[in-house]
Amino acid sequence: MSFRLPKSIIAPILGLLLMGLQLFSACNSFRPITLDTATLSTPERYGDRAAADTSNTLGARPWEEFFTDSALKALIAEALRNNQDLRIAQQRILQAQAQLQFAKGIRRPTLDALAVAGVTRFGDFTIDGVGNFDTNFSPNVTGSRVIPNPVPDFFLGFRSSWEIDIWGKWGAAKKSAQARLLASQEVQNLSTTEVVAQVASAYYELMALDEELAVINRNIALQESLLQLIRIQKEGGNVTALSVQQAEAQLYNTQSLAFGLQQQIVVLENYLNYLLGRFPQPIARSQGFMAQALPDLGNIGSPEQLVMRRPDIRQALLLLNANEAELRMAQLAFLPALNLQAQAGYNAFRGEVLFNTPASLAYNAFAGLIAPLLNRYQLKVQKSVSKAEAEIAALQVQQTLLQAYAEVLNQRQLIDNLAAVERLRQQEVQVLNQAVTTSQDLFVTGYASYLEVIVAQKSVLEAQMSFVDIRKQQFQGYIQLYRALGGGW
Repeated sequence: MSFRLPKSIIAPILGLLLMGLQLFSACNSFRPITLDTATLSTPERYGDRAAADTSNTLGARPWEEFFTDSALKALIAEALRNNQDLRIAQQRILQAQAQLQFAKGIRRPTLDALAVAGVTRFGDFTIDGVGNFDTNFSPNVTGSRVIPNPVPDFFLGFRSSWEIDIWGKWGAAKKSAQARLLASQEVQNLSTTEVVAQVASAYYELMALDEELAVINRNIALQESLLQLIRIQKEGGNVTALSVQQAEAQLYNTQSLAFGLQQQIVVLENYLNYLLGRFPQPIARSQGFMAQALPDLGNIGSPEQLVMRRPDIRQALLLLNANEAELRMAQLAFLPALNLQAQAGYNAFRGEVLFNTPASLAYNAFAGLIAPLLNRYQLKVQKSVSKAEAEIAALQVQQTLLQAYAEVLNQRQLIDNLAAVERLRQQEVQVLNQAVTTSQDLFVTGYASYLEVIVAQKSVLEAQMSFVDIRKQQFQGYIQLYRALGGGW
């Protein structure tokens, strides 16, 4: 006795078997993916320094407290209001917020209003054409029910579709969009830190140029006095014309340095105005650069706090989260999707009876599983791309962390070294100032040549300019350490 399945159920059974095999294949390939990138453990301290107190760290201090110069504070505040990079970063946040709303909306059912008008002419030798022709002979088909040829088709109603997130695919999309939104906010924080550092750095460099120009002007007056003295000595027959020429040449050289500094000041003022988002105008600044107190360094905290504080590290971690969520989406794309669709409204082939209720009411609804078959190759490629992007994001986290750690170490060591250099430069300037006075006294009494006086003046000018430069580097070192620790936002 043989048993045969009815033909009417063979096709559904084959379809279910095919769907089951596809689901099994998708689940079999849906294994947790481990990134190949090895994670870095954060050091407990910076180099060989003892572990610092983690309270009230430098990076956590607001810029209003770190900087004490009132003119600088006013410039930073204006830059934070008008800087173009910050305004662009704010627009990036709005863009990411819109993308997050879009990701949330994907999970919701769609509902569209639908109005359709069309016409179809069936051939006389087609199933529809013959069927409609015979139908019109039925005694039940009279009046408005008679099928015209061509056949108009009018529909007015609503259409809805909904892909139910049974596997969490759209949840992963939302997680990715949230991470990218937070990352865009970190971009703004990073831009804020950079703008604060750039404005402060340019401000102190501008003050240093003012001080260098003052040094040049003082030395010009000193050299003019020496030139006058040498001319008097020449008239008395004590020196030759060569001494006058040497003194004049030194004076001209120093005067030319002043014009170069003035040009640098103009360029730097324009750069500061650019950072402030305004057209060139004079920059208000304090006087007495060498008397300016260096910022209070305090403690720099621990590398763990660096990870929590520095915006570019936080951004890299958030982008890694986003890429991991997108990798999960690429995995979930292999699984069948459950779709619900429905349509309801008025439908008729005659306009005058379109709104006859309930005769013209029509609706349909169905649910279906959609599983990828022939496009599985493309999904595998996308999965490989997503995995590579996640690996890149993990490497960028490590790269950013290593760079940040090195920056803190470099700037902290630089500050210590510059403090030692400053003490030596200060002593050098004091000794050379005395040497200038001594050389002039000896020149007047005939115990020193004019060349010794010129060399002494040239040496003190170089030492004073170097002393100002060391002071400027100290301010830059403090500012860059503050930036490296993630301060300013």
